[in-house]
Amino acid sequence: MTPRRSSWQVAGDVLSLAALAAVCLLVLGYCQGCGASALRTHATVASTVGAVLDAACHEVETGRTAASDACAGEPTADADAACVAAVRARYEAPVAGCQAAAGVHDAWCDGLVEAAAGEPFTLADGLPWVMRLLALLPDLVAALTAVGVDLDLPPELAALTGGAS
Repeated sequence: MTPRRSSWQVAGDVLSLAALAAVCLLVLGYCQGCGASALRTHATVASTVGAVLDAACHEVETGRTAASDACAGEPTADADAACVAAVRARYEAPVAGCQAAAGVHDAWCDGLVEAAAGEPFTLADGLPWVMRLLALLPDLVAALTAVGVDLDLPPELAALTGGAS
């Protein structure tokens, strides 16, 4: 079992991965890859990104729900309301980050579905979605780590960041 890494180490690993992915996709986007192979490449990356986001954002929702449920044990209605307000404030940024990332990821997947239906598609066509998602990562990672949630990278992606997950 590997030792638990600090949130800053995980954030650095995720940002390194994001930068590597962006460079790879930019280079590939200028190559001749198009059609089915480009679609397969984007679909594979989108699927992996979606799985990582789903897992992390599910942890956020589970944590928020548990923290809210714990507020029910407060001795007074005022204390209960203050507890709920504190939970909302603590989880506001992670929930917003998850929603924003999900929106960009959904748009990316919708574009891939259109391409699969016959629209022309090259690797470069998917770059705007990838770049929007990458732009969200620093804030999302910061928000997730603030509530104790790490992005659990699959081994293939973790290997690209020096083995961290």
